Amino acid sequence: MTEGYEIVGKVCQLKRSIYGLKQAPRAWYSDIDQYLCSLGFMRSTAEPNLYILSTHQLYLILYVDDILIFSDSRAHAEEVRNNLSKKYKMTDLGLIRQFLGLQVICNRRLRQIFLHQTKHIDRHTVPLHSVRSCSRYSQSTGNWDEGKCCGYSDKSLAEGNI
Repeated sequence: MTEGYEIVGKVCQLKRSIYGLKQAPRAWYSDIDQYLCSLGFMRSTAEPNLYILSTHQLYLILYVDDILIFSDSRAHAEEVRNNLSKKYKMTDLGLIRQFLGLQVICNRRLRQIFLHQTKHIDRHTVPLHSVRSCSRYSQSTGNWDEGKCCGYSDKSLAEGNI
């Protein structure tokens, strides 16, 4: 309660969730779920973040406050985007380039979508030129085979990855 404001024997109920409170994400999801259902979307039983508007072959993926809209009709996708922007403050970032660590390449002419994780792979692999001679652990013999490169310059790193 606000400092200096006291009501003895009464309880105040918040009519809106305040950003940053523990219940804010639940309230946000509940609100947008109800709104999407009012627009005719059905929530997928297999993936609760996937909404399907079967009348227009339109798919919407919701992850926290990121929304992806997939449709075979640009007009239907725009209609959904406009309906959402009437109720929520939104920023249209255009064509997808990255989502949840996946890089996305869209070829509209060929109607193809290519997903890859090159940035993730580049960040988590050891460059070949930095690999020194090292030993390889043989699971069959339980011994270290000296002089064979396993991709790790330190036995402790290799042991942790077996």
